[in-house]
Amino acid sequence: GTILKQGAPDWLLKIVKTEPPFADRALWDLLHAYPLQGLVIDVPAGKRVEKPVEITIHGHENTFFFPRTVIRLGECAELTVLEYHKGQGRYWNNRVTQAVLGAGAVLRHVRIQENSTQAVYTQNTHVEVCADARYEAFVLTSGSLLSRNELQVDLAGEGAGCNLLGVNLLQGKQHGDTTITVA
Repeated sequence: GTILKQGAPDWLLKIVKTEPPFADRALWDLLHAYPLQGLVIDVPAGKRVEKPVEITIHGHENTFFFPRTVIRLGECAELTVLEYHKGQGRYWNNRVTQAVLGAGAVLRHVRIQENSTQAVYTQNTHVEVCADARYEAFVLTSGSLLSRNELQVDLAGEGAGCNLLGVNLLQGKQHGDTTITVA
């Protein structure tokens, strides 16, 4: 549903309005030219979500879409997100994920990108990792004619850490690039 609606909590508005320093500002600005819609996941302090949250995003012929996910983990919360990207035909999936991990929180984020080999897939992820928190990510890219994955992880506290892994299984004229910034 719409992320910025009347009565949206202040914490959500703050995250959504944050302008991470992605290398490709044009994609970020393009996302904000449309109504902000997507999924919000908010895990309270101390909560360990046992079952992974699964997100499937499906592209359709001749569409441009801009799915967005905002994740907030409270102090010492734990969550695993499994994200699947699929589709048929020619389309453009311009995706944004923003996450804020409270002190001692752990987010495990797995992204499987199997879009149509005629599709364009652009992904911007921005994660703020507070003290003693961890962001663990794995990306498998085997789809899309053109894919671009930009990841910015801000280690915002003492003991904050990340583990970033990925595999590109491309063939023929497929092009995939990944830009990672850890600050």
